[in-house]
Amino acid sequence: MRILILSFIIILLVPLGVNAGDDHSHEHDDEDFIEHGSHVHGYVEANISNFEETIKLEFIFPAKDIFGFEHEPRNEEQRAVVSKQLEIARNAERIFSFDPECKLIDTRVESKLEAHHDHEHEDDHHSHDDHGHEDEHHDHADHEEEVHSDVFVNYVMQCGADKDMKITFNLFETFPTVEELKVRYVSEKGQDTAKLTPDQNLFAIH
Repeated sequence: MRILILSFIIILLVPLGVNAGDDHSHEHDDEDFIEHGSHVHGYVEANISNFEETIKLEFIFPAKDIFGFEHEPRNEEQRAVVSKQLEIARNAERIFSFDPECKLIDTRVESKLEAHHDHEHEDDHHSHDDHGHEDEHHDHADHEEEVHSDVFVNYVMQCGADKDMKITFNLFETFPTVEELKVRYVSEKGQDTAKLTPDQNLFAIH
C-alpha cells in the first residue's frame, strides 16, 4: 500500500496536462493533496487508481474517527471496539458504492492498534508479575499521552469496460466524525483531485 501512496505523490508532482474531472462540481485545491501525511481528525484521504478495468482504492483514516481513540487498547471493551470497527471498515459497502456496480476482489486493512491485540494480555501479565505496582503506575502515565495513529484500508474492484461511473462515499454515515474526504484520482485519461463532504459525497469518473 505504501507503493500506491508513493505513486500518487509522483504522479501529482508531474502534471499530465489532462484533467479527468473537468465536468466535476467538486471543490479543488491541489496544494492540499500534495502535502500527504498530515494527520487531522475528521479528515480522510483516498487514493484511487483506475487502469485496465481494475480500480484500486486506498483510504487513510485517523484512528480517532474509526475507534474514538488513538492509543493502544487499554481494556477488553476497547479491544472489542477495535475489532468491531475494523470489521466494519472491511465491508466495502459501508465505505463506498459504485454505479454501475463493480466486483470486490480484495480487501486489506492495516492498523497498529489491531496488531497490538495479540500481545496485549501477555505484556500486561508480564508487567504485573515482574515489576509490581510501580511499573503499573508508569504504564498508566505513558498511556496518558495520545499518539497519532492512522488506519489504512485498501480495496481492489473489478469493473466493466464502461469508464463512466459514479462513486458514492458512504463513509460519512458509517463514521459520523468524518467531515471531509480528500480524493486523489488517476487513470489512463489523466488525474483529478476533489474535496468531498457529507452533503457532497459523489465522485464522477469519466
